[in-house]
Amino acid sequence: MSRQLFELCGQDKSTRFSPYVWRARLSLCQKNLPFEGVPATYHEKDRIALSGCQTFPVLKDGETWVGDSWKIAEYLEKTYPKDPSLFGSKEGKAYSRFMNHFFNTQIHSKIFMLIAPDIHAILDEGDQ
Repeated sequence: MSRQLFELCGQDKSTRFSPYVWRARLSLCQKNLPFEGVPATYHEKDRIALSGCQTFPVLKDGETWVGDSWKIAEYLEKTYPKDPSLFGSKEGKAYSRFMNHFFNTQIHSKIFMLIAPDIHAILDEGDQ
């Protein structure tokens, strides 16, 4: 089965700067699941059109498309239960969900204000 992770990148296709992409990438690595990282810029969203998603990351696992780093983690945990767990337990999943929400609402917004100029600088002209 082919597995592809569509990852937001900058002008340099090797630069994956999204924390959400890194979360999905980490989930796949934790599960020991091989995958191909597919770089895509903001203006290349047509590459994920079949998924119905508008943002990155997007996982294509065979014929299944999953968007959003949290939903990808849940999908991997459900689909590949015998591999190492991403959450460890019911309580572990609740704690992970809390931390996910905390970082999304409290940390990323503050860090983004500091790094937005750097992100802008690495994007190609079409994405700027």
